[in-house]
Amino acid sequence: MKINTAIIPGKIFRVLLIVIMAIPFTAQAQNFYDATDDVAGGLPVSLVSFNAAKINNNVRLNWSTSSEYNNSHFNIQRSLNGRDFNIIARVAGSGTSYVNNMYSLTDSLAPNANLYYRLQQVDWDGKSSLSAIVFLKYSRQSTIELSVFPNPVVNHTAMIGLRNVPVGMYTLTLKNMNGQNVFNGTLNQTGSSSNVQVRLPANLHPGLYVLDISTTKGQINLTQKIFIE
Repeated sequence: MKINTAIIPGKIFRVLLIVIMAIPFTAQAQNFYDATDDVAGGLPVSLVSFNAAKINNNVRLNWSTSSEYNNSHFNIQRSLNGRDFNIIARVAGSGTSYVNNMYSLTDSLAPNANLYYRLQQVDWDGKSSLSAIVFLKYSRQSTIELSVFPNPVVNHTAMIGLRNVPVGMYTLTLKNMNGQNVFNGTLNQTGSSSNVQVRLPANLHPGLYVLDISTTKGQINLTQKIFIE
């Protein structure tokens, strides 16, 4: 998309709403428009992309710029109705830059509701501009679960159960109570739910351990304490 850097009259308020319903739920928007009445020149930041994705109970926001001029910071704003926005975070800008810059933020306090996000770009003299809005539709999702049975583990053999997880490769790490890795493995998840038998090293001493299972890119991380007899 070619970004329009022409001067926009101050009291024209336009909102572009893009709704993308996918798994994970994502939305994206582009460009800024003037949020002040006395803009003396073109918009100081060229916004290439702005998108949001729901990952478990968090919302991941990513945006990028192709150029910035006297850009102080971005205020990240959130709304429940698309009209009344509150600032939830501030991210420093790159000042003056003529290269691509990437930004990201995780909203770990996102409520379980329809969510609207936008960026407020603020330059060094206090003038500001607003991005288009991205919208995330609320959807009830099944809870991701990790189970180990039997627990306590007998004969160093455990059945690991995963429920409602994405298909893909998962790493498995077993740590003792000192935080030391005592076992590493992988699980190839071919469906949303599975039970996989795992043989643990026979030289593990009886006691309490922590089992971590995560995706290779870290989107999902599950932890379970187990006892080995």
